[in-house]
Amino acid sequence: MNLENKTFTIKNGVLLKFKDTKADKIVIPDGVVSIGERAFFTSRIRYVKLPESLINIEKKAFWGCNCLKSIVIPDSVKTIGNDAFAMCERLEQLVIGNGVEKIGCRAFLYCKGIVGNVSGKNVKSIGDSAFKNCRYVNRFEFPNCTNIGDKAFYFCYNMESIELGEISRIGNRTFCICHNLENFTVMESVQQICQQGFWSCRNLTLRVPEKLKESGKIGKDAFYECKKVIYI
Repeated sequence: MNLENKTFTIKNGVLLKFKDTKADKIVIPDGVVSIGERAFFTSRIRYVKLPESLINIEKKAFWGCNCLKSIVIPDSVKTIGNDAFAMCERLEQLVIGNGVEKIGCRAFLYCKGIVGNVSGKNVKSIGDSAFKNCRYVNRFEFPNCTNIGDKAFYFCYNMESIELGEISRIGNRTFCICHNLENFTVMESVQQICQQGFWSCRNLTLRVPEKLKESGKIGKDAFYECKKVIYI
């Protein structure tokens, strides 16, 4: 697909540039397979409809779109790139399609307006700081995720619960300052909890496999200020 008009520059199915600085609502044409790097960078759009043909959202595609209120990512999308929606501070609703397998580093960094639950049925990998400072999300559901990066849920202080797959590592500050998280059981698949992994989770009752303590695979201040740590 190729298109050049007052609104878009699209080449070979890649939306390279959004040009309408006054647009409030946008419908991206069917046939677009990728939103290119910085395509909507700091634009003033409030609502955007993504096409079912879309497969990839590249890095910084919607970075700093401070007026964006809602985003529904269709099931056709496989990858959300690094910083794709970072600094979209007024984003309130996020729906992640069932086709998404990878969420890049800082993909939703400082999207502090998102409320309610966020889920991704088939997400397998979540990058560093992907949801850092998404402070008002109540619950995350990623039942097939086996890889989460450092600071992935840092300062998600309103998060009450989270569902993950058989991850092997809890990184540096992954759940740091998640004040409302009350219960978490570290699954047997985890081989390491890095430093400050659960730092300042003040209301947390944490269940940890005894083998991690015995093997010395728990980093410095991993459980600092946690309410209770139970080895099982």
